Amino acid sequence: MAYGAMGYDIVLDSWVLTILVGIVSVNLPSYITFPKAFYFLVFGMWLSTTLSVLMILDRYDLGWKAVFGILIYVISLLYVVKPISNRVLEGIRMQLLNKSLAEELQKSLQTVSHQAHTDALTGILNRHALNKWLNELIIKGERRRNTFSMLMIDIDFFKDINDKFGHDVGDRAIKHVAVCISAQLRDDDLFARFGGGRVCCSLT
Repeated sequence: MAYGAMGYDIVLDSWVLTILVGIVSVNLPSYITFPKAFYFLVFGMWLSTTLSVLMILDRYDLGWKAVFGILIYVISLLYVVKPISNRVLEGIRMQLLNKSLAEELQKSLQTVSHQAHTDALTGILNRHALNKWLNELIIKGERRRNTFSMLMIDIDFFKDINDKFGHDVGDRAIKHVAVCISAQLRDDDLFARFGGGRVCCSLT
């Protein structure tokens, strides 16, 4: 635009230079996140203005003043904006880092919460979670006058299984019982391991 428009009228030349400076100022935020694009824009503007000035032979001195004026403006602008850009980039980096740490913390809390309420052997609720849910069911039942049933299921001769075949076989027996009972439960039913070979079902 500068190369094609400058050299015909001094007023038009002034408007062209004003527009070019405005383009640089408007695109200044791109320097913060993409400095190479901003440098390319500035270099293209300055080069086109310089070529335009070389065409204006009768106002040679005035044209070079405009070229150097824009150059000084751009250099001053970059000098002022560079520390701001560094701070913005550091802020963006810290924000992304904080987001990543927050996500990791959330995952860790979910894992810890799951481990705290889940029996490691069977994958069902543990005794701690069972006590919590039973307290809530009792309180809710007293308020709404609802009732619920609870089944305590014990594996027969479980101690004999451990003594005769070993704890590994006993663990497999508990897992098998947990799988069989879990397959028969509804979505609202609670199922937990009370301890040893004993499990507990709460049916609402």
